[in-house]
Amino acid sequence: CQLAFVAATQLRDARASRPAPLLTISGPPGAGKSHLVTQAFSGRRGSADDLRVIEVAAEEFVAEWMEAVRTRRVAEMRDLYLAHEVLVCEDVQSFRHSPGAQEAFVSLIDEFTAGGGRVVVTCPAPPQELRGLAPRLVGRCHGGVSASISLPGRASRLKLLKHFAA
Repeated sequence: CQLAFVAATQLRDARASRPAPLLTISGPPGAGKSHLVTQAFSGRRGSADDLRVIEVAAEEFVAEWMEAVRTRRVAEMRDLYLAHEVLVCEDVQSFRHSPGAQEAFVSLIDEFTAGGGRVVVTCPAPPQELRGLAPRLVGRCHGGVSASISLPGRASRLKLLKHFAA
């Protein structure tokens, strides 16, 4: 979990050492992937140098892309995403039923990172273990930092429970 958080905050801060522009965080549902990403990026929001972050679930991206194809507004959709500095895409396993949306997302990742943008993706297991993902998408997910987190142990859950109860 610490590796994932440090990688996300370095990605957020774009320190001079320039981290890899893509971070993949995998872990089972309830492990805290979304919470970790939210916490990592909350430090820059609302500040003078507000970071432009766009967050989307893969399922939502698929629906947006299908609508953009139907209405011939793919370029507008692409431009909307590229107007941001960070793209966060949750649950990339939801791309498995849409090869076209996967290709569009891979192209978006390539354009995003080529322009200095940063990408964070989350999934319930390492991408190579997810069925139905295109090799190009799996490859992109491995092109940066990959961090796996697990469910908190009993002691951590009790500590969190006490914290929230207080």
